[in-house]
Amino acid sequence: MLIEKSLVFLEDQLNTYLKLKSGVQNNRVAISGVVRQNGSLKIPNNHVGISLINIEEEAHAKTQGKMPVDNGVMTAQGNPDIKINLYLLFCANFSEYSESLKAVSQVLSFFQSRNVFSGNRYPSLGPSIDRLIFDLQSPSFEQLNHIWGMIGAKYMPSVLFKMRMLVIQEGEADELAYPLKEVRIKGKGHS
Repeated sequence: MLIEKSLVFLEDQLNTYLKLKSGVQNNRVAISGVVRQNGSLKIPNNHVGISLINIEEEAHAKTQGKMPVDNGVMTAQGNPDIKINLYLLFCANFSEYSESLKAVSQVLSFFQSRNVFSGNRYPSLGPSIDRLIFDLQSPSFEQLNHIWGMIGAKYMPSVLFKMRMLVIQEGEADELAYPLKEVRIKGKGHS
């Protein structure tokens, strides 16, 4: 659910930005796969499609072992958070090639002006998403060839960003225990 929520948030923010920059009042951004199963283009005409092309675990922030979960009554041990990065491909599908190039430029400008979205500044992220950080990716020609081959489409004007870092935590507990409220120490001179 967090993946969908973060992409819907991004779609809304990018639509608002493109309306301001282009003067066009219609939405121009859509969450969409690039192609359908039959190979036809899926991104709507005159739109920038946001496509999830990979999910990666954030290895540097990986926590090992059980984590404390506190529901106010009992203390528990649960599995650690999963921190993930999403690779998002922004593809411009406009009938005029120059419009596609303009749309890709506007996507780049959008992320140049705001590459971090925090819950403090953007309350519509909600309490389940602390922040989203966007990094421009520059794949080699060989990597681009693999990406477009995997997608099953011909290359179109596009840009790739890594969105980090979503934290997945279901809040389920494995082992329940009552919280420690008092410690008694017995020793010499104590009873």
